[in-house]
Amino acid sequence: LCIDIRCDYNKEERYRGECPECGGKMREQRSYRGKRFLGCSNYPDCENTYPLPQKGGLEYAGEKCEKCGAPLQKMKKKKKEDWIFCPDPDCDYEKKE
Repeated sequence: LCIDIRCDYNKEERYRGECPECGGKMREQRSYRGKRFLGCSNYPDCENTYPLPQKGGLEYAGEKCEKCGAPLQKMKKKKKEDWIFCPDPDCDYEKKE
């Protein structure tokens, strides 16, 4: 893991879809308190963010939410089906894969 946010490793590994507000790249980030969230790469021009579950392996599901346009995320589960969800807390989209 590289701690430099400009490193190509961090740009590729943390990409989680396209921002529905400005078209920028949504990246997995951590707040100063250590909480995981999605944030737009065009910050401070675009302040779009979404909270993420704090535990578990996440990856970009490769599609947008049909209801709100947010990038869908996939939670990897060991013994159960993967959980695909919309990170927007105001959206009720959810499906199992």
